[in-house]
Amino acid sequence: MLWIRGNLFIPDARIFWVKPSVNFLKKYLQENEIDTVITTGPPHSLHLIGLQLKKDLNINWITDFRDPWTTIGYHKQLKLSNWASKTHKKLENEVLNSCDSIIVTSENTKKEFEVITKQPIEVITNGYDVEKIIKKPLDTKFTLAHIGSFLSERNPEIFMAIFSRISY
Repeated sequence: MLWIRGNLFIPDARIFWVKPSVNFLKKYLQENEIDTVITTGPPHSLHLIGLQLKKDLNINWITDFRDPWTTIGYHKQLKLSNWASKTHKKLENEVLNSCDSIIVTSENTKKEFEVITKQPIEVITNGYDVEKIIKKPLDTKFTLAHIGSFLSERNPEIFMAIFSRISY
């Protein structure tokens, strides 16, 4: 399944959104005199929608990368053929060099993309609104928090097994 995902659905399984979305959006953007589009991904197929709209309408296009494209943690696990790997890199390069500006969530991604493009890159980190968080009292001995996703390489199974044996 990983081979199929990585080699036949480039850049991702949402690739079939691109053509119908572009067809709809071209008309919508023109009828409503919208001159700027922001695409956010992953899924990076959304950036291909922006790329085609940029080519067809020459709109202002901002890409927002919530995660990097070819250096994201799971990318190497997709069992990519040389052709698929080159296609991902080519699409990433075309998106990064065709957009008008780029937003990323970390300084590391900014540095990675600066090697690929001269387009302006801004960092807007993930965050939260502290005013809306209900503060709960912390345990006086030990508090543990994980903010993020438990992906396959971040599986906490071993940690939780060991942690369950600890008595504090």
